[in-house]
Amino acid sequence: MFPSRTSRADDNVCRAASLFPDYERLHMRMLKLADDETRRTEARFVVFRICCGELGNRLLGLVSSFLLALLTDRALLIDWPEVPGFSGDAFDDLFETSHSLPSNFQSLLRRWDLPIHKAQSMMKELELNNARPEPYEHLLCSNLSKVYQDVPFLIATSNQYFVPALHFNIFYRERIRNLFGPCE
Repeated sequence: MFPSRTSRADDNVCRAASLFPDYERLHMRMLKLADDETRRTEARFVVFRICCGELGNRLLGLVSSFLLALLTDRALLIDWPEVPGFSGDAFDDLFETSHSLPSNFQSLLRRWDLPIHKAQSMMKELELNNARPEPYEHLLCSNLSKVYQDVPFLIATSNQYFVPALHFNIFYRERIRNLFGPCE
């Protein structure tokens, strides 16, 4: 039998895994607020929306959007419909999702009887790709929770891994370090 050894990396993985019960409570709280028409505007979400790119790029954007949701105390929703071409499957066709933790943005809009034109007035889009550097200024320099405090749906349209930009942001650097350990 090999002796049991834990490394700093193992500790960081365990620390990150411990986030999920808290995140699940946050997600359910936001859904409950959104279900209540009188309190819907109090709910806060990051919506990961696919844009261009293949499956690998989309997964990088999804992972980055999940961290953005964690850092800004928002629930993550996913807007990943079926699109023609390679990797064109819808999210629910590619991955098994939890029915107890709904995350399909379009389905939830229908459940809330919230037409897209009304929902658009509750959204701000961060188009995070190589073509538009402007949104990265916010990721690098702003307290996103304050900048978008009145925006229920923060739409992250991306095929990029933007975690490093969040790590360099002075408002989130320490929290990321506490969640995942020092960046080496």
